[in-house]
Amino acid sequence: KIKLEDKPKQVQAKREFLTIDELKILIKTDFRNNTVKRAFLFCCFCGIRHCDVAALTWGDLKEDNEGKYTLNMVQQKTKIAISIPLSGEAVKQLPPKGNAKSTDKVFADLISLGRTNEILPKWAESAGIDKHLTFHVSRHSIYHYLLKMNVLKKDFI
Repeated sequence: KIKLEDKPKQVQAKREFLTIDELKILIKTDFRNNTVKRAFLFCCFCGIRHCDVAALTWGDLKEDNEGKYTLNMVQQKTKIAISIPLSGEAVKQLPPKGNAKSTDKVFADLISLGRTNEILPKWAESAGIDKHLTFHVSRHSIYHYLLKMNVLKKDFI
């Protein structure tokens, strides 16, 4: 029975994201854990969660006749099936497949989310990026990237 204007309002937290220039810097900056680096950057270009990239198998990636890739999987958190066309930048972050089977994980030795979030800020610091880097930042970065690439129209969001 409280009036809407009398209800406490939730303060919107600042959503951290990486710009295209910051992504370029991170790509060029060495990082001691190459799997975390590749997985994080891959997620920056496709927007999936840590749990989904950790579960990603080579069978989830489909290549068409033109050499373009699509990621097809069921998200672990929501149980919703997704099909995402992958940009060339996302594909560049995939490790070499070698003789891997379709059931093998793409980022086989990816460490836990907690440990990943402990070491990502060190990578940002060494790259000269003054942002609190967590794996979730990659989910916010994809939208900035798509807007800059004119894939999404500002009026759509």
